[in-house]
Amino acid sequence: MKNWNDRSKNQGFTLVELIVTLLITSLLLGTIGAVFLLSQNIYRRGENTAYKQRSITNIETDLQNALSYATDVSLEGVPKENTMEINYFNLGFNNDGQCVEVSNGIEYRVDQVSEIKLKVIPNANKYRMNYELIPSDGSMSHLKGGIVMNNSDNFKGSAEVIDDDFKIKFLRDGQSTDNKTVVLDKNTPNKYLVVSYTSR
Repeated sequence: MKNWNDRSKNQGFTLVELIVTLLITSLLLGTIGAVFLLSQNIYRRGENTAYKQRSITNIETDLQNALSYATDVSLEGVPKENTMEINYFNLGFNNDGQCVEVSNGIEYRVDQVSEIKLKVIPNANKYRMNYELIPSDGSMSHLKGGIVMNNSDNFKGSAEVIDDDFKIKFLRDGQSTDNKTVVLDKNTPNKYLVVSYTSR
C-alpha cells in the first residue's frame, strides 16, 4: 500500500489534462482580450464623437454670442477683420470648401460642419436669426436655434436675399421681408456670415 501512495503522488498531470487546461485558459484569455479591445474601440469612438460635438457646440456658442450683440449682419465673399471700433465674427466656407470660423483675427477650421442654414425673421421691432448647423457625421444631431439680435433696430437695409450674392440687408420700420433661408456649404465657397458687433 505504501508503494501505491508514493507512486500516485509523483505522477503529475496527464497529457489530456494539460491540453484541456491550456484550451480553457486560451479561451478565457481570448474572451478577456476581445472584451478589452471592444471597450477600447467604444471608448475611442465615444471620445471622437464627443470632440466633434464639442467643436460644433463651440461654434454655436460663438455664433449666439456675436448675434446677441450684433450691430449689422451680412454675407460676404471674404471674412472681415476687427477694427478699433468694430469686432467681426465670420462663419462660412473657404475656397477649399471647408467650414471656417474667423474670430478676433484667428481662423479655426471646423471639418465637423458640412452645412449652415440661416434665416432672418422679424420679431416685433427686432430681428431674430434662426440657424441650423449640420454636422458632417450623419450620426450626430443637428444644432438648431434662434437668437434675437438685440441691436437689430439699428440695422440698415432689409432682411431679404438679393440675387446670388447672398447679401443680407435688414429692413427698418416694419417693412416686409423675404424670409428666404440662406444655405452655406462646400458648394458655396468663399461665402461667410459676417456679424459686426460692439465690444461687450
